[in-house]
Amino acid sequence: PTAPPTAPPTAPPTAPPTALPTPTPCAAPSIDAFVVSGSVALGVPADFQYRFSSDCFSKWELDFGDGSSTSGVDLIGTTQHTYASCGVYVVEIMGTDSYGRTTRVEQRDVQVMCPPTATPTATPCPGPPLIVSFEVDPAYPPMPETPVAF
Repeated sequence: PTAPPTAPPTAPPTAPPTALPTPTPCAAPSIDAFVVSGSVALGVPADFQYRFSSDCFSKWELDFGDGSSTSGVDLIGTTQHTYASCGVYVVEIMGTDSYGRTTRVEQRDVQVMCPPTATPTATPCPGPPLIVSFEVDPAYPPMPETPVAF
């Protein structure tokens, strides 16, 4: 007698393939350094230095805190800005890569100082020579770069 025919073995069902995320060829951008002038005299440009890292870096944006801004595409650099008014300004910088990913926003303060105002006072002395004295308001100490003329 012959054995009855048997069905060939079947493979167990398999799950449908899952889509793998598209690998990103570079790390998200980061700010490695952001250095600003701590304080400047009115009319003197403030300096800004920055360094980003990313293999697919696209651009940076810098907001000077006074309504003006600038942008660029270099990873490392410097720029300057001259403020029109005295005060403290919050400066912000952020970078973006070609995938639209952004860095965290870094903030720094820049203090723009007005030149001191001198209020001259004179006390006449009898006879020559005439001695004149000037006092500077201690709330506004003179800056070394600021010439004072009378």
